[in-house]
Amino acid sequence: MSDKHRKDNVTPLFGHKKDEPKVRESEIDVPDEPAAQPRQDIGRRHHGTAPTIMDLDSGRRPSRPFPEQEVDRDADEKGEVYNGLHIDFIGKRRVFYTLSIVLIVIGVLVSAIFGVKLDIQFKGGAIIQYSYTGALSLPAAQALANKTIAGGDFTAQVDKVPANHTQLLVLQTTKALTNTQQASLYDALNKQFSGNSLKKYASNDVSPETGRQFFLQSIGAVLLASLLIVLYVWIRFRHIGGLPAGLTALVALLHDVVIAFVAFSIFRIPINDNFVAVALTILGYSINDTIVVYDRIRENRSLFGRSMQFKDIVNRSINQSFTRSVNTTLVTFLAIATVCAFSLVFHLDSIRGFALPMMVGVVTGCYSTICIAGPLWVSWVEQQEKRKQRRAGGVVEG
Repeated sequence: MSDKHRKDNVTPLFGHKKDEPKVRESEIDVPDEPAAQPRQDIGRRHHGTAPTIMDLDSGRRPSRPFPEQEVDRDADEKGEVYNGLHIDFIGKRRVFYTLSIVLIVIGVLVSAIFGVKLDIQFKGGAIIQYSYTGALSLPAAQALANKTIAGGDFTAQVDKVPANHTQLLVLQTTKALTNTQQASLYDALNKQFSGNSLKKYASNDVSPETGRQFFLQSIGAVLLASLLIVLYVWIRFRHIGGLPAGLTALVALLHDVVIAFVAFSIFRIPINDNFVAVALTILGYSINDTIVVYDRIRENRSLFGRSMQFKDIVNRSINQSFTRSVNTTLVTFLAIATVCAFSLVFHLDSIRGFALPMMVGVVTGCYSTICIAGPLWVSWVEQQEKRKQRRAGGVVEG
């Protein structure tokens, strides 16, 4: 095959063929684009068909507008149709209120019947840890400790040091132990479990006064965090009624903390510094989710103004944020569940005491954001409107 024949049949990467006449851009016949249609149905989302790869590659817009999906024309009255989702959260708010009250009442009854276990960090006492090898009977160790120290009321559990896989026997008592009592306890345990190479690993004594102060300081930390959250929400959303938004968000947060306390009672986990950590973590996680919904309420309020009722704006905003809230909660829940499973497999009671209630707190945080905070805000606004109407009626009658 000749070189000339090959040149005539090869399409160059750039430019034109040598013998092909060049065409100026002004000579290209480009069809006129259709005139822009006026924007209608402000606020309603239309989901059209995406442009093809060829359209994007050619740099051209399609000559025909993308077909639109049919939408519910009553969406503005009922709420938001968002990716096929419409739930009337505001209409079902009494159901959500009732469910929350029932859960809290059940938790209070469980706590009253079975009691609340306070760790020695809050009520004082001693924690003694012994390293050991092999298998060891916890009931036998607990019975021996109660027999050696009269009135000790010991509880025994197994823990493990992840760094070196050291097995630990943890004895807790509500009674402060002297050095002599700790020595006699060690001798008794080492004598009965001589084959387990029992050695004292660590000990911690907390006086009742110190435990009481630590408990009050922990409660103060939770209350201070709650107050700062209310102030933040009040200032940030002051143009759409910041104080009601902050107070209703606070009620939702306290709801989450109470449910976390119920989880500690039901699972019989002692109330200790893990509870403080869980409460503060839930406060931060839940308010972050709530602020996302409040931001959407502010955007929709500025978009629709007074043309849409406040309850419809809130319901629309919750539906728009629903998928984001659920996905975030699901990912967080799976991460904490992995930590909880790890603690169960390796008998890490301290980590389990944090992860298990935190799993409950993450779920209730999502629930309160969607079903409590926004609906409570609507209930607040409706009550204020009813009071204004009653006052106006009284003035007219007078």
